[in-house]
Amino acid sequence: MADVERLKREVSRLFAEYAKLPNKSQEIEKKAEEYLRCVFEAMDWNWLGREVTPQYKIRTGKGTKKVDYSFRKLGAARHDFYMEVKRFSNSLNDPEDARQAINYGKNSGIRWVILTNFVRWRVFNSDFFDDFGNAELFEFDLSGISANPEYLGWLLLFAKENGGGGLDEYAKKHKKWKESADIEDMLTEQLISAREELTRALRDDNERLFEETFEEDGESVSLDACVQLILNRLIFCRQLEDNGADTERRMREVFESWSDKRVQFYRDYLCKFWEKMRKVYDSTIFDNHRIDGLSIKNESFLPVFESFYRNRENGLSYRFEAISKDVLGHAYENYLSYKIKKTAKRIGLEKELYKRKRSGIFYTPEFFVDYLVRATLGEKLKNCASVQDALRIRVLDPACGSGTFLARALEEFRAWFEERMIKTGQDSAGLSDFLGLVVDNCLYG
Repeated sequence: MADVERLKREVSRLFAEYAKLPNKSQEIEKKAEEYLRCVFEAMDWNWLGREVTPQYKIRTGKGTKKVDYSFRKLGAARHDFYMEVKRFSNSLNDPEDARQAINYGKNSGIRWVILTNFVRWRVFNSDFFDDFGNAELFEFDLSGISANPEYLGWLLLFAKENGGGGLDEYAKKHKKWKESADIEDMLTEQLISAREELTRALRDDNERLFEETFEEDGESVSLDACVQLILNRLIFCRQLEDNGADTERRMREVFESWSDKRVQFYRDYLCKFWEKMRKVYDSTIFDNHRIDGLSIKNESFLPVFESFYRNRENGLSYRFEAISKDVLGHAYENYLSYKIKKTAKRIGLEKELYKRKRSGIFYTPEFFVDYLVRATLGEKLKNCASVQDALRIRVLDPACGSGTFLARALEEFRAWFEERMIKTGQDSAGLSDFLGLVVDNCLYG
């Protein structure tokens, strides 16, 4: 339980130090993060442990996005809250900063979002992403917690023993509570809708390719396989974009370069973009396939394409760097439980669980992946005295499916490197080189 008097003393000490800073306007976010770390450690959060997860800088073609920390008590099913930190000089008055933080929270499935510059704290409910004017739960000045009991009470809602549950209760009591559809349900509905629309479009625009044997199981699967591969490529490219993993090849920029609307975007632009991706990425997702020569009218394809950027029902802007593998995996699993169904009048989808079960198509839950990686690779890394020791480890994917285990293993290597740098007082400038060596030498699947 948080020691309130200790917390007050720590905050007073930090503000005394803050007052002596000569150039607050020139300080980067890192300085504010250092101060906030002291505040949360005084509220019993284990900053260097698994409870506080740093979210790293993400570079995109339009600059650098900075997301910061998520908080989750060990063993908890969901994150308690998410915090985005701005530099001291940021007044937090820009509506776009708040909007982005709320949007990130919604995409990551985290209801409570803190936007702070250390001094000023603004707290939002991300379920109000579509009602931005009512999203703020409260705001306060951290320097006032000793003089203002209400401010102190608000701060203590973020103590480890309270976390998300305390915020839930406060919001309900003060009639500032709202629940909206969670991100997994949104993605599931969107994938199913996109699959149905693409199925009709491919069938209508490429009739001769699918007409003769469409009712045979083999050809029906072939049509479904074409649709599924298009969707897989769209998801993969969106993840690359939002993670900033490939700033030279961005699907959105291909769309923005499409100037002659008489030309078919799918066949003449997107497929050519995927051909370039094939030369860069050693993945079967970009192998030559029947879909690369198909025709899809702009009016049929563009709504599907845009739906991977913004939800058509509620306007939520998707941020794939924020959507957890567990959420995306469950949505994908739900999507796979539907198959193409043709009647005399229409093509649609119907739910068919037995086929997926029979084929063994199941997504491994994130908590299970997390446990296995921590219990194996995590323990090995604890015994590594140097980067060279870590790079001698070899990880084989036990599932060889979507790559979930290897992606989580890469996160474990990253966390080990970051923690090592913090403990030794070094910066993490060599992180990208280290992760590149890990990918090249340590991961197999």
